Amino acid sequence: MPVVSATISLDTRGNCDIADITERVAQSLAASGLHNGILTLFVPGATGALTTIEYEPGLLRDLPDLLDRLIPPGRCHHDQTLCA
Repeated sequence: MPVVSATISLDTRGNCDIADITERVAQSLAASGLHNGILTLFVPGATGALTTIEYEPGLLRDLPDLLDRLIPPGRCHHDQTLCA
């Protein structure tokens, strides 16, 4: 089975910026010419994440609020490393 690799790059504002990459992934898959197999997505780095959630206005507010309650801004030592 062939293996096809592609890169999708995007800029974020940081601090729980949420980007819908569904269309970009679909375009990349279509461009690959593949019709069967497994699609694997990967985010390099310590603070990036992928999730399968509904991209809707309520969630775009709820998720950052939840993360700020779990890990209040300024309470993470990783923030200090990035700012040093």
